[in-house]
Amino acid sequence: MITQPPEHPVCKKFLDQLLDLVQEIEIPLIYAHGDEQDYACLCRILWKNLNIYKDVIVLMGGFHQLRVMQKIFYKRHAYKGYRNFL
Repeated sequence: MITQPPEHPVCKKFLDQLLDLVQEIEIPLIYAHGDEQDYACLCRILWKNLNIYKDVIVLMGGFHQLRVMQKIFYKRHAYKGYRNFL
């Protein structure tokens, strides 16, 4: 269990790894999801280094949003047999 938000060096290393991944698999952009504290730390780094991390898009709350969308999908399409897969 993580009891504290990540410190600046951890977030910086995470962003550097994302940039390495962008170059390695040759994609134009990459998305990073996080909670409010992660998002705030990542955004501070991005704002100070806009030219370096231009290929990284930080999103907040994506995990919660995904679970809500899965629930909506289940409710709308459970009668079509998707109930067995969720």
